[in-house]
Amino acid sequence: DLVREFCDVTVDRNDFGYWTQDKFADVDRLGGNVDDGMRHYLADLWGLDLQIGLLMDKLRELDLDKNTIVVFTSDHGAAPVMEDAQSLPTRMMGVMGGLRGAKHTFYEGGIRVPYIVRYPGHVPSGKVNHLSVISGFDLLPTIAT
Repeated sequence: DLVREFCDVTVDRNDFGYWTQDKFADVDRLGGNVDDGMRHYLADLWGLDLQIGLLMDKLRELDLDKNTIVVFTSDHGAAPVMEDAQSLPTRMMGVMGGLRGAKHTFYEGGIRVPYIVRYPGHVPSGKVNHLSVISGFDLLPTIAT
């Protein structure tokens, strides 16, 4: 269980901006524990990082890393802390950085997601595009052409 790796984490709320302060207030209002929520959030991120690392290691091992398109994206923005959430509503520590809305909404905070592409020799590394509007629907037609 990756959460054990973060068992000593305690949140100093002064280290976080006001968007996160709102999230913490919602957790408190629902009787949750911000430290516990952050431990689970960090474990989720670390688990994701470990799995992506395993994928990249396997591509290198098979000598496929230079000719494989790797795409990382998400299906929605950060989940809000909600009273009617079905499970663990107070462990939702992601924030949308000032964007209106979150998961379950059609506002920018609910639909703006990361879209990271790795394709050596074709997609420049380290480049950030803030202008393009794309969708997951674009993925197959774009790659297939």
